[in-house]
Amino acid sequence: MKNVKTLTVLTVVCFLLFGSVYSEENHMSIFTDEELDWLEAHPVIRVAPEDDYAPVEYYYEDEFVGLSSDYLDWISETYDIQFEIVYYKTWSEILDALKNEEVDIQTAIVKTPERTQYLHFTDPYASVPNVVLVRKDFDVSLNIDTVFNYKVGIIKDYAVHEYIKLVHSPTGLYEYTDIRESLTDLSLGKIDALVIDLAQASYYIQEMAISNVTISDDVKIDFEYKLRFATIKDYEILSTILNKAIKSMPEIKRQELINKWIYFGEYSWVDQYLLGILLSLIGIIFLFFLVTTTWSITLKRQVNIKTKELDAELKHSRDIAKELELLTKELEKRVEERSKSLVSTNEHLEFALVNLEKKEMKLSQMNQLLEDHIDILEETQLQLIEAEKINALSRLVIGIAHEVNTPLGNGITVISYAKHIIEEMSESIPTEENKAKESEYQEYLEELRVITGKALDYLKSTAKIIDDFRSVADYHYVEGVKELTLDKEIKDIVNLLKQQRNLVNYTFNLDLQENVKVNISSSRLFQILSVMVENTYTHGYLEASNGVIDISLRKQGNNISLTFKDYGKGISKEIINQVFEPFYTSQRGSKSMGLGLYSAYNLVKSVLGGKIAVDSIPNEGTTFKITFKGETTIK
Repeated sequence: MKNVKTLTVLTVVCFLLFGSVYSEENHMSIFTDEELDWLEAHPVIRVAPEDDYAPVEYYYEDEFVGLSSDYLDWISETYDIQFEIVYYKTWSEILDALKNEEVDIQTAIVKTPERTQYLHFTDPYASVPNVVLVRKDFDVSLNIDTVFNYKVGIIKDYAVHEYIKLVHSPTGLYEYTDIRESLTDLSLGKIDALVIDLAQASYYIQEMAISNVTISDDVKIDFEYKLRFATIKDYEILSTILNKAIKSMPEIKRQELINKWIYFGEYSWVDQYLLGILLSLIGIIFLFFLVTTTWSITLKRQVNIKTKELDAELKHSRDIAKELELLTKELEKRVEERSKSLVSTNEHLEFALVNLEKKEMKLSQMNQLLEDHIDILEETQLQLIEAEKINALSRLVIGIAHEVNTPLGNGITVISYAKHIIEEMSESIPTEENKAKESEYQEYLEELRVITGKALDYLKSTAKIIDDFRSVADYHYVEGVKELTLDKEIKDIVNLLKQQRNLVNYTFNLDLQENVKVNISSSRLFQILSVMVENTYTHGYLEASNGVIDISLRKQGNNISLTFKDYGKGISKEIINQVFEPFYTSQRGSKSMGLGLYSAYNLVKSVLGGKIAVDSIPNEGTTFKITFKGETTIK
């Protein structure tokens, strides 16, 4: 007997182990490769259950429960399909969400012709009949043809609602969106009858403790709720997947879920075939009971013998258990003491850690403050050094210009006067008396005229260079400041420069933001624009007779940017960092001394408090960008 029992146990264990392994490897084999690919591409499926359709599906303490919920849980656990619950308050909202494809499936829906236009349906997984409820004191003989002459309530947009309107065409239905409200109105006599499915009727009547309503035996609604899963129109393959999963559920599991949630009470019915099977099982169980009773009498004696042996072993086990209990208590005591010690240590460590973090935070703040002060000091030091350099250069330049300008001006005056006398003499040459020396005299005067003219040009050019030289240092001179509109002022200056600098054939593309106003000295603005245009004419286009210059003006917030762009020679990488240095020029030996961009740099940095930057590509052009603050006053 012992060997038989052992063999039986081993057989069952092997069967369970093999069955679990086989199930784990083959449970997904019901799906095709296409269906598996679809599931992999759609890892989460959105579900829109009804808010209050108990016991099939509803929310209890914000959790989705009911028959359809258990079906989803079983499918998710068996086939590793993830579902996401999307909440909607009413059934109408759920149908709209399905039509608009805001969700993927609905889990307790009846198939109707209208719904097949935008949904795919699985096979039914449960069937629930519809009934007509009336009050027990409603003493009127009713049938399916006369019931709609009275005040009949129905849940709006349910499948039975569509069926009643299609088959019976009633005119005065009372439509509800809340089942509890409809049952309350029926109980209080506000309506005479209520069309509802039997599962909901049994559940909510019991929940609300309503005792004065009953099912009308005379009115039969020939319409059952064959509950299905429904998917949106584009997800027909999902409908096939769910149908396979539902069909794969074992019958015993399916019946377990039905019995768990749907209770028909005194109105339920029993399938005759199932009843026959049930009676057969009862007979088999009774026969088995007789056999086992006879066998138990035979075994009783053996049990008594074994019981005595087990009592002895039990006593020994109890003694061991007592010892283990004492040891356990001692161990628990030690663990408790150790835990208290650890808790105390942890509290000290946490306190020390908090203090350390506070100190680190304070130290970090002090370091940041110190770094900020150092940055400010360094910047101030650089500004002071730069200002001192500029002031020293200014004093030097002003002194040199003053010393040179006086004799230079006198030279210009003298030569101008000599030229004037020569021109007068040339007009008074005797033409009759000294005919022999006339040509020689004319040649002599012409040579003097040319020489004095060239000398005068050289002195004027030198005077201009000296004047430019002096302009580098006189930025500190304060002129009249007034509010100017930059776009209008720039246009006027450009028109003036075109005439003064022989730039009539040059094209100026002006992209100027309107109404940008600043307090500004118009002469300083003219000096900056003059330097930039002169530099483009001389170095960008090499004094060509025509060219293109783009000037743009933008204001963003309090920042103003002024950009000059040409399409000329450009500046090489080797010298681009030197263009703002004093006395640097790419055309050494020409009239340029290399002070133009340096002068512009000083005006932008020291007067505007702004910045000037250059960017260039050789043979493609050069861009200068000046930036400064909007409240800056140009001196």
